[in-house]
Amino acid sequence: MSFRGFAPHFGIISIRLRAWLAGFFLIGAGASMRAELVGHWTFEAEAELVDLTGNWGELELRGATVADGHLNLGSNEWALAQSYTGPTIREKTLVTWLRMEDLNVRNGAPLAIDHPTSDRFDAIVFAERQPLRWMPGSSGFQRTQDVMSFDETELEPELVQVAITYADAN
Repeated sequence: MSFRGFAPHFGIISIRLRAWLAGFFLIGAGASMRAELVGHWTFEAEAELVDLTGNWGELELRGATVADGHLNLGSNEWALAQSYTGPTIREKTLVTWLRMEDLNVRNGAPLAIDHPTSDRFDAIVFAERQPLRWMPGSSGFQRTQDVMSFDETELEPELVQVAITYADAN
């Protein structure tokens, strides 16, 4: 999956999710297979919408809000980063820290990356195929596996870290 020159969209998507994010980052590996941080947001004061790596444009809030160092997502609220200028991304790890306000929701993704001109969607998804389960989301479930085996309610209302890694789709 090569994003260089194609300006991928890096989205924080909330379909039916109600959560707040304390931060997230994206690790990518290109042709050299050397992993490097290619996106990092902490939502801290005076840099709430800024990617600390400098590879992405500022986050555009689409209904989501930032307060007290957190990105707040509600139903159908999201944020979007565009204008990617970093290295080619072939493999990736999506990482987020978040707190869910309602574990009974279905079909929410607190973090996703997508390509604007082709169907290359990958995400951290909550409760899409199974209730109370995190899963790797992808276009048409092409790179999706149901892997979580614990009851998410045991973590309520704690801040959790979720990380999902994708190999090169080629």
